[in-house]
Amino acid sequence: MPLSSFGHRNPSKQKQLGAAFIVMLVIMVLGVSAVLVTSLNKVSSALRSATSTSDVLSQAKSALIGHALSDSNRPGELPCPDTHAVGSANVGVADSSCSGGAIGRLPWKTLGLPNLKDSNNESIWYAVSDRYNAGSTAPLNSDTDGTINISGNISENSLVAIVFSPGRPLPNQNRSAANYNNFSHYLESIITSPNIFQALTPNDEPNGSFTYNDKIKVITRADVMSPTEKVVLKKFKDSGFFSNYYNDWHAYPFAASFVNPTGPASVYRGTNGFSSGLLPVAKQIGDATPKPYWNASPSCTDMSNISIGSGSLRNASDSSCSTNCVNARCSFSSPPAPGTVIKMTGTMSNVGNGFWRLYDKAAGAGIGASGSSTCLLPTEICVRLDSDSDYYPASDKLNNVTISAQFDSGTNTARITLIGTVKSGSNNAIDRIQFNREGLQHYLLPSWYSDNKWERVMYYAVSTNFLPGGNHTCTPNCLSLGVLPVSAVAIATGAPLSTQSHPSGTLADYLETPHTNPASGVYENRTLADDFNDKVISISP
Repeated sequence: MPLSSFGHRNPSKQKQLGAAFIVMLVIMVLGVSAVLVTSLNKVSSALRSATSTSDVLSQAKSALIGHALSDSNRPGELPCPDTHAVGSANVGVADSSCSGGAIGRLPWKTLGLPNLKDSNNESIWYAVSDRYNAGSTAPLNSDTDGTINISGNISENSLVAIVFSPGRPLPNQNRSAANYNNFSHYLESIITSPNIFQALTPNDEPNGSFTYNDKIKVITRADVMSPTEKVVLKKFKDSGFFSNYYNDWHAYPFAASFVNPTGPASVYRGTNGFSSGLLPVAKQIGDATPKPYWNASPSCTDMSNISIGSGSLRNASDSSCSTNCVNARCSFSSPPAPGTVIKMTGTMSNVGNGFWRLYDKAAGAGIGASGSSTCLLPTEICVRLDSDSDYYPASDKLNNVTISAQFDSGTNTARITLIGTVKSGSNNAIDRIQFNREGLQHYLLPSWYSDNKWERVMYYAVSTNFLPGGNHTCTPNCLSLGVLPVSAVAIATGAPLSTQSHPSGTLADYLETPHTNPASGVYENRTLADDFNDKVISISP
């Protein structure tokens, strides 16, 4: 064999080997790609599943918070869960009542939602604190803690609610119709029903627990109460509580000094000269606050200020009185002629220390058409006739009756003036006009406000110019809310921050800078943060 035969390979065989190698390489690449694609598809599917479930839980959480904001009697309240039997027409409807902490399915119909399902086509479950659910009648405000605690991957106490995705059934779970409302066949998060839960890593995630596949979202007090406080401020302002008083007296009452707001109702009595502090609502929340009293005999004149009668003050036994008097009256020795315009002005103390309502000229349902021998409640201003000595409501015997008030400068004392024209007719001969102090009423707080003790987490501040006896202008001493000058503000103090404690008599435990310095008159709404959760609203007229 020639030596040259050993130095050269067969070209045809080289091509065959090369082609085979390429085929093998392609097969290997395709195999690896298939494995990679399968793995990626599984990861992608898991991510889609997790995202879908997370979105559903977020939707449920948002709907529950929205429901809390819309509750008109107990703002912040959450519905009871749905524990109706499978197949019931009421599936998806919140139970009409629940006691203690409650757990069941999300009441999707009550919340106006579709039947939300997780990525495994399981309905969403829901647990709610006993202090927040619709079965509770306890006061509910910013200081109300939840009663749900959770440990593990999420560690929080005093939660308001939790929403759950139960995932697919685990081997020890039997989701038959008989177990439809048995949470142990759906949820692994529960340690002790209904208030102690755990959050572990689900088994469809890396290093997850084989015996756990719940996914959860928690609802904190801040989640519910931060937006609820804004709603409460707006509802309170719109109730007319502030504006009605201002329209009567052309001022806002003095504040109560700031002390521990959980004290007796008497701590809410307004204090002369105080422009900020607690709302002066002692009477409204049950304090036996003395009513304002007459402290000077009234003048009784015509519109030219010519005397046409004599003024006097009377006590509860109808004897002459000089201090803390119950009634102020004008007496006429000769009845004023029809068409005479009568002007009666008296001075009343303490009306600037609380939300008192000005006299109502027409109030008098307690006196019938034939009159009464005494000035009976609810008549607030009585007119007595000379002919029979019976009393009638002022508007029965006087035309064009007006009642107005003006505070003396810087005091809680106001001059109250009645003007009215004697009606024509033989049965309108007046010999007395009398203001009945017991007829003086206080403005009522909205029941949802007082029932839930919102006054305990509310602060009140007024420009000195808009306190009793002020000049009612923003020059030069108005408060500022952001860049706007305002006459008065109300502040929802929020739940205590980590550096604060409730209840307390220390202002800095309720308000944050700059609100801890009332003398500055500076108020602002800022982004809520770990060091700020005050919400402020202007109550200016």
